[in-house]
Amino acid sequence: MSDVTIVPRKPGTKLWSRVALHAFLIIMAVIWLVPILGALYSSFRPYSDTQQNGVFSLPETLTFENFRTAWGSGDGGMWGYFKNTMFIVLPALVIILLLSSFVAFAVSRFSWRLNVPLLLLFTAANLLPVHTIFYPLFTIFKRIPWPDLLSDTDTGNLLGTKVSIIVIHVAFQMGFCTFVMSNYMKTIPKELTEAALVDGASVLRQNWQVVMPPCRPVIAA
Repeated sequence: MSDVTIVPRKPGTKLWSRVALHAFLIIMAVIWLVPILGALYSSFRPYSDTQQNGVFSLPETLTFENFRTAWGSGDGGMWGYFKNTMFIVLPALVIILLLSSFVAFAVSRFSWRLNVPLLLLFTAANLLPVHTIFYPLFTIFKRIPWPDLLSDTDTGNLLGTKVSIIVIHVAFQMGFCTFVMSNYMKTIPKELTEAALVDGASVLRQNWQVVMPPCRPVIAA
């Protein structure tokens, strides 16, 4: 056997490398935090003060007036936009997770003829450029009569309504959610659903009480 020569590392080499690494990380963190801290600091000052003296100058006064103005009241302020966002996001999120869990359960726990083609259909929907369906969606929504009782102006069709935005979110996100949830459900042992089937559990109960509880991480994701 040939002798292996081990060259000892200088004692200070590792220390200096760690110092250089931490110095680089600290500099990068400061670079990223300076604009955020500057924006937060400026939010407590009047706009005239920052415009005249600069962002990082000493303040003449500190106030919450900018926050009160931005939050506002009614549909014209941030609170109105926040309510509209929650009205669209929450129903869309519930519908997406519910429908995606059903499809993912069907393609991951059962073997049938359209199992793989159905999963490929939902997966391929993620590859479709959204720009190609703008005009078809515009035409379809314009031709669907819909009395919009949730908005101040009723156009008589689905175009420009909150419901149409919810439908678009559900349609666009179901493919990705189905793909992710089906792959996660495949990691759950099938013996769990088989045991539930022997105990007389229906398909819906297998999905809701046996498969969905272990899927909490992927649902949160």
